[in-house]
Parts: sequence; C-alpha cells; structure tokens
Amino acid sequence: MPLTFRVAVGQFKELIPDDLAFCSQLGVSGITVNRPDFSAPSCRNFLAKHYPYGPADFTKSSKWDFMDLVNLRRRVENFGLRLESIENVPYHFYDKVLTGAPGRDEQIDNYCETLLNLARAGIRILGYHFAPNLVWRTSTARPARGRAGVTAFDMDEAHLAPNTHGRVFEEAEM
Repeated sequence: MPLTFRVAVGQFKELIPDDLAFCSQLGVSGITVNRPDFSAPSCRNFLAKHYPYGPADFTKSSKWDFMDLVNLRRRVENFGLRLESIENVPYHFYDKVLTGAPGRDEQIDNYCETLLNLARAGIRILGYHFAPNLVWRTSTARPARGRAGVTAFDMDEAHLAPNTHGRVFEEAEM
C-alpha cells in the first residue's frame, strides 16, 4: 500500500470564509485551528442559537460543548476541508490546574468533558501545552530572513522579566 499523507494549513483563530475558501483553492485537505476565538464575529452566527445572551456566554464558559464543536467542524467541512485538529484550549480552562489553585479539580473535570466532546464531535486531535508561562519568548518581532518578524527567546532578557504569577511556585505546589 502506498504511503499517503494529508496537507493542512494551520493556526487560524477565526474561521473567516475568505480564509477557508483560500485554503480550499490551495488544494490542501484540511486546517488546524489554534484556540478558536468563538467570540469573533465570524463565529457568532452559529453560537447565537446555543447561547441566547450572545458569544460572551461562551467565552465565559469553562469547557467546550459538543454542539459548538460539531458546528465548528461543519463550518470547515462546508468548504470541502477537514478540521484536522485544534491547538490548545483557552488558558482560563486550565490555569488553576497549573498552579494547584482552588478550583483546580473542577477545571480537570471540565477539561475531561471537553476532551470527550471533541472526540464525540469527530475532532480527533487536540494539541495542548501545560506551561504556566504560556509560550516562552522574549520577542514577537525579532527581524529574520527577508525582513520577516519572528518570535525569539533570549535567556538574558528573560531573567529581567517580572514574575508572571506574582510569586515563585515551588515544584511541590504544582
């Protein structure tokens, strides 16, 4: 049997029709969404029927619901694409887990429910990071080849940065 693979475009936060159409025109088979912004105007139509008070209800939630994930997947499929994966959940879904703060057990339960809802919705891959300081970088606009701006990390600069959580957490606390 010949080896095959799918090509996807990634890191969208909003599912804008023009972007999805462009991906389809490129001939890729799917996309990856990075922490989908369900409060963005492009997502409001399909959220309105589930959250009568508007998208803010969703962004205040602590887990992703099954039907919202199904609708997200269908939105991608309407452009002939496959939703290959979602990269990360919102930070407020697991911030207490990272530092052992009160409410951590509820966040763990909600995260487990989100995982089950992703699977039930047919979204088989969830990328995640459990880093309390999010992605480590000291610059988001370091000049690179062709004058492109790239992210960078410089340990000397990192040592000068303020504490991200107000204090140092010991290993036993995490």
